[in-house]
Amino acid sequence: MIEAVLERCAGIDVGKKYVVCCLSLGAANSTATEETRQYDTTVAELEKMRDWLLENQCSHVAMESTGPYWKPVFNLLEDHFTVILANAQQVNATWWQDWATWIGERGGPMVPAPDHLGSQDYPVIEPAPGSYVRATPA
Repeated sequence: MIEAVLERCAGIDVGKKYVVCCLSLGAANSTATEETRQYDTTVAELEKMRDWLLENQCSHVAMESTGPYWKPVFNLLEDHFTVILANAQQVNATWWQDWATWIGERGGPMVPAPDHLGSQDYPVIEPAPGSYVRATPA
């Protein structure tokens, strides 16, 4: 098991015919408990999943989908949770367990934004979110 960073979060693998949802519960910096459930992609089943996450006071949901199937799931969840969408095509040789571990290790508690950005060595180029990443040729 991995240590909890968020106390109540979930990872969802979205497919065409079903979704797999792993709910992780545990006090921050302690061993989390996990429960995994599979749901069909009908509205009624997705609502059951949403209700299960709400009953467990889930705060954050990370979803992975390689196709357009994430859209109805996202639309159903976005008003209730902080939803993060990841694309497995960006990472070679991924599968559910590795992804769940990866996202769990990188999630963290919400922290306030800094008062200002940049430093003497790295001045702010433009206000966030910015329009482009800019590099100066050497």
